[in-house]
Amino acid sequence: MRRLVLNLTTLLSVVVCVAIASLWVRSYSAGDSMGVHRLSVDLAYRTQVEHSAIGIATGNGRLAFGTLTNGAVSGSSVQRYPSRWFCDWGGGGLVRYRSFSGLSPGPFDRQGPLGFDLVVMRHSPSGWLMFVPFWFLVLAFALMPLSRGLLARRAQRRTRLRQGLCPQCGYDLRATADRCPECGLLKNDGQTAAA
Repeated sequence: MRRLVLNLTTLLSVVVCVAIASLWVRSYSAGDSMGVHRLSVDLAYRTQVEHSAIGIATGNGRLAFGTLTNGAVSGSSVQRYPSRWFCDWGGGGLVRYRSFSGLSPGPFDRQGPLGFDLVVMRHSPSGWLMFVPFWFLVLAFALMPLSRGLLARRAQRRTRLRQGLCPQCGYDLRATADRCPECGLLKNDGQTAAA
């Protein structure tokens, strides 16, 4: 059961890694965004009172996630305005936030070390956005499959040695003690013999 869970987790990690790599490549030509919004509207004047959003967006090789609040109303007056929740998925990505200071996805924009960044906005709009480079996400999701592959290779090598087989090609070494007749691997130091 444990092996099945590890195999399924590794497979899921590979699928997510490939999906993130695809988004990474796409982020240089087109951006994507997805968010959940709450919009409060003054029905009498048909004006927007407050707009809050939680979401993610892509652009310029980075993934951004965070919250934005625009035009917040304080006090008890918020209660008399009805709120509507809606979700959206659309293009534009970080380009949609170009007018906000520090959020435009241009190639010469300020970025933190290695592409990481945190933008905290204290004025309208207020909120925060955290930027994570796609290379980091690809690396994070590729670590498990790579480590599992290396561990499996090492275990296979040990099993072959224990059974008297060549650790490189699996040829039976019981008749030839010093080197493998199939691939030329020396038994003592594990190096291929010069032919």
